[in-house]
Amino acid sequence: MLKANPSAILVLLDLVCFGTNEVAQKVLISLKIFLRIAEDIRVCDLLRSQFLQILQQLLVENNSSISQVSQNVPLLLNLLFLVQLRYATERELDNTDFRLLRLVINLCGKCRPTDSEILQPSLNFLYWSLQQTIPSSQQIVVVLLLSNKSLIELLEKVLHCTWMATSFSEPVFSSSIESLICSSWLLIASLLIQQNIYNTEVHHTISLDVDKVFNAVAYRKKSILFFVSILQFLRAFFKQNLCSSFVKFTVQSTDEQEKELPQSKENISLFPLAMWHVLSLVARLQNLLVQKDFLLSQTVIGCLEILLEYLHLKNQSTACHIASHPWNKFLLITLLDGNENSFLNSEILRLVSLFMKYQDIRTISEIEISHILEEAAHTNLLELSNDTVSALRLFLLQLQKIKYQVDSSKKAVIQTLLENLPPINRHQWSHQGIVYLGNDQSAEKRYWEKEAMLQRDSLVGVKSCCGEWLIEAAGF
Repeated sequence: MLKANPSAILVLLDLVCFGTNEVAQKVLISLKIFLRIAEDIRVCDLLRSQFLQILQQLLVENNSSISQVSQNVPLLLNLLFLVQLRYATERELDNTDFRLLRLVINLCGKCRPTDSEILQPSLNFLYWSLQQTIPSSQQIVVVLLLSNKSLIELLEKVLHCTWMATSFSEPVFSSSIESLICSSWLLIASLLIQQNIYNTEVHHTISLDVDKVFNAVAYRKKSILFFVSILQFLRAFFKQNLCSSFVKFTVQSTDEQEKELPQSKENISLFPLAMWHVLSLVARLQNLLVQKDFLLSQTVIGCLEILLEYLHLKNQSTACHIASHPWNKFLLITLLDGNENSFLNSEILRLVSLFMKYQDIRTISEIEISHILEEAAHTNLLELSNDTVSALRLFLLQLQKIKYQVDSSKKAVIQTLLENLPPINRHQWSHQGIVYLGNDQSAEKRYWEKEAMLQRDSLVGVKSCCGEWLIEAAGF
């Protein structure tokens, strides 16, 4: 009925915005289900225009205070984000998109860190707007976001809430606030990358205490995505060699630390880090890796890869020291034990390739390399996942570069495997790196769990579900 009658959709949208909360919640679930199965993208265009009118009306009427905004605005923002998800490919943003973007940015700028019901869907909307568009539109989005000083200051305050979350073993605030913290880290990470690409002017620099950031990734009873979001930020920042006009690390050393750890050559070369920062971060990343969660493992290894690149650039001996640490061998054994002693696992292959890249023959033996090659040679490569195919190709290419003594038979096996590896299925990775966070109502959660089974590899199929957190097509 809705498909054949667009005006009925607009009536339902009015109920979401201006009806009672109970009615709005029920209508919202119905509209979400309809949008997930609707094939006609013109419905989304119709809704975007209507969203613009409604948001303008609501915000103009309540311009003085965010507390006076309708209680149904969070529901409207949730629906707006779902409409945004329906656009399957990167597209050029139009005038309606930019006007909506300005409205949501200004709305966020008026919020406090505790206004999670409004901020959560808003940050999801901003994050997707930044990620899923063509470069010319993306550059404008970056300018709009960075030029709003109130928004950036708000994000900085939310990031600082992370230290409160990691100061106690038990949660000190609701999961909605933790969700907001995660979204803020992800948005800042994306902005950090794009600001560097387009060299966008910055109106406020975010300052973060390096000790507090690294301490935040120490394993505690937090959600997986809590760690994933912070690691995504660290990965982005290390990729820029910790040098950015948008974000800076601050160091607050005590007098005792300065006396015990004078400015050595290593500390000077690693500035703004010191050697103890590096060692503590690596230890925490290793602890997260043995938790054996796929999403977390992929993110941790991605962070380790960029960290070692950074260290190799700053101080090669430090990078080699980290790669050759005896704990790495135990780490591999632990991961193998959890994977039925099979090396054909994306995390294990990426980790092995990482150690090999820095030519550490103590962590990876020739026997283990032979075992990997033999296992790969007897495996149906077409049955491997995208992640494993990519990791295996990386391993084989790395093997060709290093100084191991490889006999002619192994060289032939390596070349044959490289030639026979299947191409990456781009459909599965159409939204690599896109993460959507948010609290979920129980009825909708059951729907998502059902959808996850039916369309695990589709555009909006759920890749992982941790408590009340949902991930949309995540890949690292």
